[in-house]
Amino acid sequence: MSISRYFGARRFRLGAAALAGTSLMALAAAVQAGEVRGRVIDANTGALLEGAALQILENGRQSTSDRSGGFAVADLAAGQYTVIARYTGYQPVTQTVVVDQDGVVPIELRLGGELTGTELGDIVVTGARAAQARALQVKRTAPTIIEALSADDVGKLPDANAADAVQRLPGVSISIDQGEGRYVIVRGVDSNLNNVTVNGQIFPGPEGGSRRVALDTFPSDIISRVEIVKALTPDMDANAVGGSINLVTASAFDRPGGFGYGSATVGYNDKSGNTPYSANLSWGRLFGSADQFGVVLGLSHSFRDYESDTIEGGGYRPVNGQILPDSQVFRDYSIERQRTGVVANFEWKPNDEWRLFANNTFTRYADDEERDSLTVQYALGTLTNATPTSGQYSGGRGTIELRSRKVVQTLYNLSAGARYAAGPWTLDLNGVYADAAEDTPRRIDWEFRSATNAFPNTYSASGPFLDIRSPNLQDPARYPFRRVRRRTDDVQEDTYSLGFDLRYDLDQASNFLKAGARYVQRDKSWDRQNTNFTGTRTPFLLSAVSGRGPDDFFDDRFSFGPVVDFPAAEAVFRDNLANFIPDPATTVTDSLVTDFDVEEKVAAGYGMASAELRGVTVIAGVRVEHTDADYSAYDLQRLGGVLTGTPLRDGGTRYTNVLPSVHLRAEPMEDLVLRAAWSNTIGRPNYTDIVPRRDFNFDETSAGVFRGSISEGNPDLKPFESMNLDFSAEYYLTPAGIISLGLFYKDIENPIYNRTIDQTNTTIDGQFFSLLTTTRPENAASGTIRGIELNYQQQFTSLPSPFDGLGLSANGTLTGSSTELFGRTDDIPFFRQSDTLGNVALFYEKYGLSARLALAHRSGYLEALNAPGLDLYVADRNQLDFKASYRLREGIEVFGSILNINDEPLETYLGDESRVSSREIYSWSASAGVSFRF
Repeated sequence: MSISRYFGARRFRLGAAALAGTSLMALAAAVQAGEVRGRVIDANTGALLEGAALQILENGRQSTSDRSGGFAVADLAAGQYTVIARYTGYQPVTQTVVVDQDGVVPIELRLGGELTGTELGDIVVTGARAAQARALQVKRTAPTIIEALSADDVGKLPDANAADAVQRLPGVSISIDQGEGRYVIVRGVDSNLNNVTVNGQIFPGPEGGSRRVALDTFPSDIISRVEIVKALTPDMDANAVGGSINLVTASAFDRPGGFGYGSATVGYNDKSGNTPYSANLSWGRLFGSADQFGVVLGLSHSFRDYESDTIEGGGYRPVNGQILPDSQVFRDYSIERQRTGVVANFEWKPNDEWRLFANNTFTRYADDEERDSLTVQYALGTLTNATPTSGQYSGGRGTIELRSRKVVQTLYNLSAGARYAAGPWTLDLNGVYADAAEDTPRRIDWEFRSATNAFPNTYSASGPFLDIRSPNLQDPARYPFRRVRRRTDDVQEDTYSLGFDLRYDLDQASNFLKAGARYVQRDKSWDRQNTNFTGTRTPFLLSAVSGRGPDDFFDDRFSFGPVVDFPAAEAVFRDNLANFIPDPATTVTDSLVTDFDVEEKVAAGYGMASAELRGVTVIAGVRVEHTDADYSAYDLQRLGGVLTGTPLRDGGTRYTNVLPSVHLRAEPMEDLVLRAAWSNTIGRPNYTDIVPRRDFNFDETSAGVFRGSISEGNPDLKPFESMNLDFSAEYYLTPAGIISLGLFYKDIENPIYNRTIDQTNTTIDGQFFSLLTTTRPENAASGTIRGIELNYQQQFTSLPSPFDGLGLSANGTLTGSSTELFGRTDDIPFFRQSDTLGNVALFYEKYGLSARLALAHRSGYLEALNAPGLDLYVADRNQLDFKASYRLREGIEVFGSILNINDEPLETYLGDESRVSSREIYSWSASAGVSFRF
């Protein structure tokens, strides 16, 4: 358990003492003597290599190159030294230097292009192999447990968006939205409990009630690397039960010679027959009299027009010994998605000591969707001719709906700061302004519904879904108008952050003292506006505005029927507004039920130290975070369905977490790295769970006696608290591969689940209730997550030509989780916790050809709780993808890909995999394009 569970009022004093002690030790340290300072460069591309391992052979002193390839070894006595640089995939390079009694000796180490263990000049560290080598080197030299994914080139990840790309990493899965990865799940932990940063700085989420950041809003073209930290050090934001996801954009100082990169892609979607397209351009240069200024500009845009089909059952209940739905829903989606990303990074390095920067990232994600749906309530009236799988009902109802919706998410992040490095001292100052917005300028729901006896029917359930037959189900004249709801949403989150980090290096890079502090303020609001109309003054039938539904719904397996013609319906509404009856009660309640305002302030400080003890690097420290938040939301009160009041409710929370951690790293033999970590993290509740919203419905059953129900938020929720144990063993293979084993265990207190309580003979707000049902999120007692991760990557350069271009990567994760939940005696896993994850990819790179065939596997996970035995699960998913590129000439490549080759659907089921609840199909997509460097 985390120390915050034991130390009550002493927690804050403990953290303050740790910070003060670390700072005093740093201030008491001595000043260096001579110093070797240099940088490590890729001899082929001119790129500066981050994470190179440097060592001085005469005294064993070590260092690691930073993002700009720079390194320094200070406090050296006068004499001659041999410096050696090692980097995954390259031959080591040595250089001799002479150090005076004081002063700085500059050095430049250029690593050759050929892969270690290879004598063939046509296999060089470029493309996917270079990306793999860079990612492995970042992992190898990291002080903690991390996974990294580097771009094949500047801003060229192997998938269309960041979420799809990172699912290839061990222990990582994604949730799917319309066939694309959207949210990243680390080790099965809900994506709301991950921390997302850009270039190490916080990034807010645009969605209304959640904290998660949808990574499909980030075009992969503007990202040069993704890092997933699984065991956090004290200098990192602790709001990361699953992990911390860092998106890294390019720096001009990464490539002193400058770079330019662009691509254009066109595709085909088999389901819709439409042709998506995308293009991007990235450019970076150094300029000034001493190349002291750097600028990177990047622009990316993509457009995707596609379709999907969904079938879903509802209201499951036992019928003749079978669990069957009492309704079935057919949904046809037509969607246009546009992504735009802009990066503008500016840096100034007037000398070796100072670096100033201003990084700007902007993304815009627009989703324009039309969804036609048909809901058939077939189980009405009298059941006759019943068998376990079929029967006939005397009644039935059909509902035809159209939803036209446009959602625009914009995210802007400006991070500015400075780094001052002189001798053993390094001071980082940074500030962040980030704005996330989700604007729904249009959501219009048209609904036409028949009478309950309109469709006598027969049904059969020989497959996972019902075959429902009624002779008049597709007659639009049998569907009178029911209602139209028109809605807009405005979600805003502004985030402000200021912080500093102060580091003092001792005799070598692995020995240092570090302390810092950060203040973060989040201002978030959700404003919804509804205008509802229920019924018309004169009859209005679907036949007046009907259109023809899809002819090939679910690959021609089901008949969809008529749909609402949206332009025609809107024209009728516009020209006959007086005929539509306003519904003021639901207009008010729907407008206010989600609204809230949040001001959340977090003050954090930390102290940590790193030391090498007999070949083991130990990083130990503590982070203290104090959270102070105020909330407001509406209290909707309804008597007999009539709105009686909407007062504003206020609430707030204050808590402090003291979060210690210890990280161990050792290299007992060449190419073997062992790691262990004990860390503590938290997960703040979602906004919709913690704001004091309340929806209170009640009826007077007799004089002074009421019955009612409450659905509300809970400002008294505690944050998730997770104690994490991690171990990994990594063996690095020649030329650029790895075999690794990871073990992890999380003890999580205060997990949050919805709880429903029935109270009898109780008094609320001065009124006596014979029965009151209250549903709200509450903290459960505790839960655990444990697992094992296996990873293998290898390039088979020892094979005879042409097979020496082959490579294989495979990883798998086995996990288990359980939690104690109110009212349930069965074993409940955490939400979105898959028992198995896996990726297998066969790749080839030689003669200018690069190809990859990849399979991603994710087992089912719990999505929502229902009655025991009927919990909603998302089913297993296995997707096969292929991508290839060919270098026509230096700087020009053509490429193509096929995604979801095996036409894998997205399925859900209730309790048992044989009880399919929904299935969504997308078919496959293909694309081709050209990329160029200049």
